[in-house]
Amino acid sequence: MTSRSTSACILYLAFVIAALWAPLALGAPHLGCGRLVKRSGHTLLGWKGLRAGIKVRDFEKHPKTSGGGELGDVLYVADSTDLARSFAHTHVCEIYADSTAWQHMPKAWISQDHIRQGVHSRLFPGAVFFASHTAAGLHGDDKPWQLGVRGADLHRLGIAAKCYSVHEPCVVPGLKLHYDKLTAPWNIHGQPERGR
Repeated sequence: MTSRSTSACILYLAFVIAALWAPLALGAPHLGCGRLVKRSGHTLLGWKGLRAGIKVRDFEKHPKTSGGGELGDVLYVADSTDLARSFAHTHVCEIYADSTAWQHMPKAWISQDHIRQGVHSRLFPGAVFFASHTAAGLHGDDKPWQLGVRGADLHRLGIAAKCYSVHEPCVVPGLKLHYDKLTAPWNIHGQPERGR
């Protein structure tokens, strides 16, 4: 074998190795992404963006509610990664519920009038709230939806979170559950209504 043919063989092997290695190297960060692995017995409810100051590991162990939003003191969950990312300072979390508990949990669409009047908690006691989000157009999601789980129901629903840094490839832009299309499958009382 001549040195020229040896060099050609080495060069060919280098190309083959590079071609085989590239997909593995590019895919490596995705191996830990929970959304790529079906969580047995759990239903993905959506995504939550975490603000600065929230300890990620604590939130994953014990997801908490936050007040000051349209739906009151609830765990806010977005139906898209885009909406969640718009609220995230550090991390975006996938939010899951126990599938059996979720199936039996009362759920209701809340109108913008009910939100403005602050009567949704009285009209639908014990329900998970679904509503349009007033931040339409944020980061490419022109029809964002949100849901809210009250603190008293977090344990009942077996709420679990898996969080990723906003810089990780697990937080893929454009993922959307379309709560409005889940009204029948999730047995949500009422109909979705867009905010004005």
